[in-house]
Amino acid sequence: MPITANDWSVNVVGHWNRAILTPAGIVRRLLRLPEETPVQVEVALDAFLPYRVRHDNVIVTANSDRLHVQPTAPTFNAFEDAMKVAWNGMESLPETPVVAAGFNLNFKATGKYPSLSAITAHAWDDRLIDADFKIETRSIARALPWKGGHIKLSVAEDSASAFNILMNYDRRSTAVDDLKEWLSIPIKDIKQAMERILSDCLDLNLGEIRYGN
Repeated sequence: MPITANDWSVNVVGHWNRAILTPAGIVRRLLRLPEETPVQVEVALDAFLPYRVRHDNVIVTANSDRLHVQPTAPTFNAFEDAMKVAWNGMESLPETPVVAAGFNLNFKATGKYPSLSAITAHAWDDRLIDADFKIETRSIARALPWKGGHIKLSVAEDSASAFNILMNYDRRSTAVDDLKEWLSIPIKDIKQAMERILSDCLDLNLGEIRYGN
């Protein structure tokens, strides 16, 4: 089965003023559109959750503790738009206290992938099994320094032989300019690092990856 991209997102962690980031505020400050531009506003009916503003390639959620921007599909064109929207948030509200910015490029692979099984397996498993414990999930994680931040890579395998590959590109700083720089990294550099991890480090065939819906 193909490897599918899923659950891509961009986040800026801080103390965001939701009184400013109303749907109209999001349209004007983050999407950089006239306030009268029609957008889709999604409201949770059975839970106290922040609304989501959807327009073109992005979905924006202004939480009090983070700005979350998700591409409507895991493609690099939509992801680039999401990064720009998050960057606009810091440019428009530079007084917002921030502590980190990150973006996530995640993938799921279902079926037999010997290279991934070899990564998640460990000799310690035998000791757990010998002690009559059943292993439902296996995972391994590494933090890789990259461009002043880190790529936090994890590979997890569940009992249904599904592998989740999580890549969190993370930069921690209380300086807005540092985080704006992080969200200004060219897409080609991000894609190159991602492909090196998938191909050179995890021994996966890049031609099997499926992006979008």
